[in-house]
Amino acid sequence: MEDMTDQLRKRMMKKRKVKTLSFAITNDVCIEVNTYALIRPTAPGTITWLDSISNLPLKTERSFICNDTGALLQAPQERFQLYNDKVVKFSVRELSDVKRVSSHHLRLLGFKPLDCLKDYHNLSPSTFIYPSDEQIFGSTRVFVALHSSMLRLGRVCTCILRDPNSPTACSPCCTRRGYFFEWSR
Repeated sequence: MEDMTDQLRKRMMKKRKVKTLSFAITNDVCIEVNTYALIRPTAPGTITWLDSISNLPLKTERSFICNDTGALLQAPQERFQLYNDKVVKFSVRELSDVKRVSSHHLRLLGFKPLDCLKDYHNLSPSTFIYPSDEQIFGSTRVFVALHSSMLRLGRVCTCILRDPNSPTACSPCCTRRGYFFEWSR
């Protein structure tokens, strides 16, 4: 009976495309992949604060206030970091360049044996990625070649996933069910 309810739930919940990523294999070779979410628990949405009179969403702003005069100050143009009892100054642009790991969404770093990946490394629900030829033609061929060679050699690739908040190391694992990678962070 439980198998029937699982099958029914799988048919009701189709695979949802989460987003499209550019997968940089080398500096010159880049393919396009779609990510799909499987059945996952849903979380409540974010809270939107509304104005009590106009019922429009409020916009949050941050400003600096002078302690002496109470006047509004502009944001500082330079940031600093203490290093070895010296003040090292960074502009906002330099700091954003340092934080940027890659220009692509997903970058291949290298390969490891499949034995290196442990069960406890899987910290998030799996997301499947599948090639797409919508923007970059030939992505499917490159993806199939990568998938078949990883299965044949028993390897797992290590990648960096560039999220909007912070870059994350991940290891897409090959499965024999089609051309899917199973995501584990």
